[in-house]
Amino acid sequence: METAMPHGSLSSTAASPGSQESHGPRNRKPHLLLIGPRIIENNVIGGDMVQFEGLIGNLERRARIELTVISTARLRARRNRAGRARLDAATFVNTLVLLWRHAPTADVVVWYVSSRAAILGGGVVWLVCTLHRLPLSIRFFGGSFDARLASAAGIWRFIAARTFLRADVLFCQTRRLATALGAACTTAWLPNTRDMPPRRQPYRRACRRLLFLSRLLPEKGLPELLEAAPRFPARVRLSVFGPEMPGFDVRAISRLSNVTFGGPVAPKHVPAVMEDHDALVLPTYYHDEGYPGVVIEAFQMGLPAVATRLPGLRELMTDGKDGLHVAAGSVDSLVDAVARLCSDDQLFERLRRGALETGERYRGDRAAAAIEDLCRRAATPGEDTGGGV
Repeated sequence: METAMPHGSLSSTAASPGSQESHGPRNRKPHLLLIGPRIIENNVIGGDMVQFEGLIGNLERRARIELTVISTARLRARRNRAGRARLDAATFVNTLVLLWRHAPTADVVVWYVSSRAAILGGGVVWLVCTLHRLPLSIRFFGGSFDARLASAAGIWRFIAARTFLRADVLFCQTRRLATALGAACTTAWLPNTRDMPPRRQPYRRACRRLLFLSRLLPEKGLPELLEAAPRFPARVRLSVFGPEMPGFDVRAISRLSNVTFGGPVAPKHVPAVMEDHDALVLPTYYHDEGYPGVVIEAFQMGLPAVATRLPGLRELMTDGKDGLHVAAGSVDSLVDAVARLCSDDQLFERLRRGALETGERYRGDRAAAAIEDLCRRAATPGEDTGGGV
């Protein structure tokens, strides 16, 4: 269930356009009301939670705004569809209650949300913010909001067009989505970011240890990866890490002699796991894939990636510079890319250097700076809130 977490060590509020009487004098720092999923102990941790938690940490360290966080995370328990729907409804109602309670002291709201949740609940969140004359910006998780909206029922598209699509800024994880929505909405590119620590172990000169690190979902390309694994070069081994999810039988891993299963990994242990490997393999065809955080993490640790040619991944990584692209759903393409990477040490070294260079572009301080800038502009009448990082 959501909780509002005021961070009192940061400074107090500033007035925003259209709300100066209710939101305090201008000589105060902006007050950001940030809504999104925080990490819950013993919960299935997804990239959305890691991204949101990282943003909070960066905003706290910079300490240039007052910050209140409303967490929308819920335990991802195995329930039937009706049970999940009831829990989702209760979670949303609690979010609205906390939003209404904290809105009078805030200057701007930034809502980190999935495409589905935005379509179902965005109109009500927009209405609450409008009643409080409070600027609202929305940051979509994933890269397929436009496709999900296009496939929604007409009533949902009607509500979206007249409510939350009129938000001050729609932050998009991919450039493609920002462009697609930009014709009718105010958009900005705000990619996923990560902050991996400096590497402690020396790099190996040859690629022999491959890593898959994600939720164990079939659409992450796991069936194709496990089918390809027996055809990898003899000295190459694959490690699979991640939480078990419905639709995938982890026993399929134990049948392969060159594949091991390490289970889920807490975020604090991800750097050590990556240091034990040479390259990331993510043959995903997940429908909502944007910029996978695990790829950014791998790049910052010096691991090139073998990943599919999905639109977001084509933006994030460049074939032959920081990784190798493969065709989605193709076992042969996977086998060929792994064989190439593991048989050419010069290629591996070049891709490793390229991965490090790319990873540095996606440090979390840039996203925090963009949110801070949004808060500053909300307190400065007449400034454009568009743009990107």
